[in-house]
Amino acid sequence: MIDRALTTRIAGSIGQLVLLLLFVVLTVFTLVHMAPGDPANLYLGLGATAEQVAAFHRQMGMDRPLPEQFFALLRQLLTGDLGTSLAYRMPVIDIIAQKLPASLLLMISGYLFALIVGIGAGILGAWKQDTPVETFVRVASGLVYAQPEFIVGIVILVLATTFLPWLPMVGMGASDATGWGAVGTTMLYLIGPALALGIARAGTYARMTLAAMLSALNQDYVVTHRAAGFSERRIVLVYALRNALLPIVTTIGIEIRFLFAGAVVTEVIFSWPGIGRLIFDGILNRDAPLIIGVFFVVAVLTMVINLVTDIAYALLDPRVRTGARPHSNQQPAQG
Repeated sequence: MIDRALTTRIAGSIGQLVLLLLFVVLTVFTLVHMAPGDPANLYLGLGATAEQVAAFHRQMGMDRPLPEQFFALLRQLLTGDLGTSLAYRMPVIDIIAQKLPASLLLMISGYLFALIVGIGAGILGAWKQDTPVETFVRVASGLVYAQPEFIVGIVILVLATTFLPWLPMVGMGASDATGWGAVGTTMLYLIGPALALGIARAGTYARMTLAAMLSALNQDYVVTHRAAGFSERRIVLVYALRNALLPIVTTIGIEIRFLFAGAVVTEVIFSWPGIGRLIFDGILNRDAPLIIGVFFVVAVLTMVINLVTDIAYALLDPRVRTGARPHSNQQPAQG
């Protein structure tokens, strides 16, 4: 049952997220209107007359003062209307609905790779502490941690082109494929971008998991369990891992916030037809409704993920609900 402290914390988090969402919309709106050029040129073409441009501005509400345009945009967004793309000539919500599944597939795949490899490597390094295995995990995770997605993506493209020319790296495969053939083709095209998106984050999770696990393994209760005859596997995978979950969950929540940003770069490098590529194309075309709509949807999704992570963190550590300060000598979770 959800207690009052957790309910209060959730309400506070939702309030903060609403304010943050308002700030995001205001920032994107301001940047779009500060950009040089006139969207009318994209929609009407460079040969449009002054009368046609003026009529377009009136139709789009661009002849009104900016504050009035901003509040009209807020009312529009609250009703779920993201406007019409100037480049695609169709509702922005329909375009996002077409592109979002590809982005979610890429992000989920890259994130699962990062979680499995990163946390697994961190646990292995802690299990084999003070051995070459731990040293390897530290060095390898430090190297990939320092690399941004575009560097990793370029390296993967070069290596795949040189040593695996049969492996497709650009796009998402033929759109006319159906059934299991389409699934297999998509999975092949997914390998490159998913690796590029997941490798750097795997380094982050490996470093955090290794540090948290080593800290847990140095607690007094581990000595007690070893003296009681518990196997090393049970101590590492049950007691130590359970007590290392809080910093790991916190890191996961923080990294998710940057997942969409990484996806934008990755999708551009690999021409993956998702939301990230859509943002890039919208900026190139100065398609204001598309840019604002995509950023709004991305911000909402990111904030929902952050809220879920915040709730999970509060459930794992009840002291977070009341704002109590965790102590370094916390009692370990018992089996």
